[in-house]
Amino acid sequence: MKYLPYNSVKIWREKNAPDKCPVFDCGMHDCVVDHCHSSGFVRGILHRQSNAFIGKIENAWNRYGKNNSKISLPNVLRRIAHYLEQDTTDIMHPVGMKDKVSRFSRMKKGDQVNFLTKVLKCKKDEIEACNNQSDRTRLYREKTLKLYVNIN
Repeated sequence: MKYLPYNSVKIWREKNAPDKCPVFDCGMHDCVVDHCHSSGFVRGILHRQSNAFIGKIENAWNRYGKNNSKISLPNVLRRIAHYLEQDTTDIMHPVGMKDKVSRFSRMKKGDQVNFLTKVLKCKKDEIEACNNQSDRTRLYREKTLKLYVNIN
């Protein structure tokens, strides 16, 4: 076993840094030496944001998952990746709709009009009847909801 003293971390990091971050696949202009908080051993060198991301995952695992699962964090992460890569259903979640409407409301007027015309096929008179951003957003929501069948 070896020990890396504080006054040698920078030199060791610079000498051993990979060209790309093994987690985010980005440049290593801002890298840190990553270590396991359980054992204290160095795992490698990561981009600073990758290191922070992993730390948040491990903290969340310790808080929410560790006591509710018989499998390890790496296995949970593999399962998460598999789950996220699955196709979604064709059911729009209420929060998903709210987010879509919110994104539309933040668009510039020209982009809103363009979207209503080209994507939702709104008639010119429907769009011209809108006096402001709020009216255009209301029209967007109404037209978008008509694209979905209510499952009730």
